[in-house]
Order: sequence, then C-alpha cells, then structure tokens
Amino acid sequence: MNNQPEEKEYWETESYPIAIDSCCSVSIAKQREDFVGNMQECDITIQGFSGKSKITTKGTWKFKIRDDMGTEYEILIPDMLIATEAPYHLLSPQHWEQQSKDPDGTYFIIKKDKMIIKWHGGTFTRQVKLDKTITVDSSAHHLPIRNISTVKQQ
Repeated sequence: MNNQPEEKEYWETESYPIAIDSCCSVSIAKQREDFVGNMQECDITIQGFSGKSKITTKGTWKFKIRDDMGTEYEILIPDMLIATEAPYHLLSPQHWEQQSKDPDGTYFIIKKDKMIIKWHGGTFTRQVKLDKTITVDSSAHHLPIRNISTVKQQ
C-alpha cells in the first residue's frame, strides 16, 4: 500500500514555499495564520531580504512536514519572527535545532544536491532536493528549497 499522496494533490492544496538558509540564525514566517498561541512584542532589526527590516512580533510557528515514509508530523518552533514583507518563509536549521526539545536529535545534513532533515532523535528523516531553478550564491551557503511543509488552516 502506498501511503504517499499524489504530488499534485499534496503540494498544490496544502503547502507553501519555505527556504532553508544555513547561514541565518533565526527563522522568519510571513503569515500570522501560521502561528499558534499568543504573539509577543519584540524590537529586533534584521539584515537580509530587503536591506534592514524592523521586526516587532514573534511567536510559535506551526507547520507540518512529511517524512520520507509519508508520515506527517506537526512541528512547533518558538521565537519565530513574523515579517509580512518577507518574500517567503525562511527556516534556519540552527534556530529549529536550538528551539527543539531535542536539540542534539534535530539536525540538517547538507549535500551538493539535497538537504537531509533529521528530527525526533534523528529517527525521522526528510530528504529534499535543492531547487536547481533558483540561483544560489555558493559563497554564502544559502540553500533555498521549496515545499517541505504542509499547513492546514483550522
């Protein structure tokens, strides 16, 4: 029995682009609807996607990810910044690892053509091919990929 959903059904109905950036130290989401719980005020200036940006709100980001076996997991990352002007959601491996209840068991392996995401003590795995259509500055080690998550609006 194949428990993998059809590619079109899964990606087109329940996902949005997320870039994984191994150089950034904090994750950024662009939609308030992707957060759970109370939001907190903050006063943070970040350098990045459009020069300097002032961030005034952070919270716990919720997204869903399927492992390589097709099982879906809910991930919560506290202290995620919200920046509605961001061009896409930005996931920092370092941030996820630091905010995880199991920081030693949550990690990313970077290969020339893919990124391997491990979580829950390294027992769950998601391999994601890098998007070859996006120009990457190899000196900065920015590794943009798309569609690792699903978000079902409640």
